[in-house]
Amino acid sequence: MKTFFKSALIIAVILLFAACTKPTDRTPDGEAVGQGGAVTDGENAESRDILSSDNEITYEYVPEDDRPELFRRVPQLPMPFGLDDVVATANGLEIPASYVSYRINDAIYSLWDNGIYENHENYDNLVLEKAAQLAALFVVVADYAIANGMALTDADLQDLSQSIEEVISWHERGEEAFFAEYAEIFGFYDRAHFEHVAEVFQLMNKVLDVVIDDPELFAEFEQFMPAEEIDEIVVENEDDMLGAKHILIMFDDYESAEEAWELAQSLYERAIGGEDFDDLILAYGRDPGMESYPQGYTFLEGEMVQEFELAVIALEIGEISEPFESPFGIHIALRTVPNAADLMPQWADYDDEYDFPMTYEERQIAGIVTGLELRADTAVMEFLPALYELPVR
Repeated sequence: MKTFFKSALIIAVILLFAACTKPTDRTPDGEAVGQGGAVTDGENAESRDILSSDNEITYEYVPEDDRPELFRRVPQLPMPFGLDDVVATANGLEIPASYVSYRINDAIYSLWDNGIYENHENYDNLVLEKAAQLAALFVVVADYAIANGMALTDADLQDLSQSIEEVISWHERGEEAFFAEYAEIFGFYDRAHFEHVAEVFQLMNKVLDVVIDDPELFAEFEQFMPAEEIDEIVVENEDDMLGAKHILIMFDDYESAEEAWELAQSLYERAIGGEDFDDLILAYGRDPGMESYPQGYTFLEGEMVQEFELAVIALEIGEISEPFESPFGIHIALRTVPNAADLMPQWADYDDEYDFPMTYEERQIAGIVTGLELRADTAVMEFLPALYELPVR
């Protein structure tokens, strides 16, 4: 069977697997429900579920300007911790500092989803505890692999090293520049940290390959597969549909925000001056989805980021918007005629992670990941004093 996560795209593996981690749920009355199970009262350990209602966490609207940056700024070398320093345990399995540090960005997002921002009391400790809970998935994967006789071979490690070389080589200015520019997004301090975390994803590849090919092992995870049935979207009023195509300009592609805005304004003037909008998308647009939907996206209210939706609603069909900003960058939108056939089908048991058609193998993989996540989510956590020495930002 072909490896689902291609080794040459180890960064994509990391991002995809991180995305599989479910955010903390809420009860109907808005209280948060923690992902982890009960926490031990071990000596020298913090013993609490950080998102339990017992902590009297309240949720209130925080103005956008007061919210934390989406990504932390990773300090430059030297690394302020040892990769294998044990900072927590999950069901007695040791969680190293490298795994926790990597999951800090995800922890910030998880807390953010529950209305917890930097102005919350004891915020740094909450982030670290949530990151340790998320990192429990890594040691659960490793424990499952060991229990079932799976281990990385020398050939696996060699493939991993080559994959990392490929990823770093994508940056034209070399390894140092790669980590200087992307560490804040991917959460790595340096190459050693990158390799230490990447090994567990390589092991996950092996677990997926072996379990999918072994009916006896897969039987344990079959119950977690997403449903096969697809519900068609029924649009009661076609006026509810919106259509648009756009030119997306990303700030990271330019030396300064001013340069990006200047280009956006120039493209807007060229577009309203009669230049072909599709040609401008092809030459300057950074949204790969435009290749799949050359006639424009068709969507319903609430399916796009608010800035994009409101800008499109304000236009007449065929009208072009002035440049506007969203979390993705700067957009110049052209409102188009919507096409109901392009609306995305939904899974019958709709879940944000699986809102698109999947092959049987992809559903198998989703089931295995979900089953392993469940083990991590219900693990008994112990937070060691060393955890609170890790830098959050």
